[in-house]
Amino acid sequence: MKNFCLLASIAVLVLACKANTELLQEHSLVAVDSIYSKNLNEYRKHNVYLPRGFKTTHRYPIIFATDGGTDISETKELLDSLISKQIIKPLIFIASFSNTKIADSSLVTTSDGKKFI
Repeated sequence: MKNFCLLASIAVLVLACKANTELLQEHSLVAVDSIYSKNLNEYRKHNVYLPRGFKTTHRYPIIFATDGGTDISETKELLDSLISKQIIKPLIFIASFSNTKIADSSLVTTSDGKKFI
């Protein structure tokens, strides 16, 4: 379900970018989006990198990164450089933000029935 929500969010972003294909052909794009997680009971932000020349009709490899942080500018520069030098093929990069929320472990029990704290 989480993967479906992530892919649905990407599809919405891709369709929203379709109107700006001329702009995307000149520069790569980084956008911030979010997905609501029922399991975490919160929204989780993520950065999405689309390569220069991105076309909605083309298939791209996708890299998913967890704990993606908030600054993707260095990653964008690195990916732009690697793609422009033809070291790697154009790709989509998605980095999910981490958070400072402490996981509730009060519901976790060990095999002998003791609570794990």
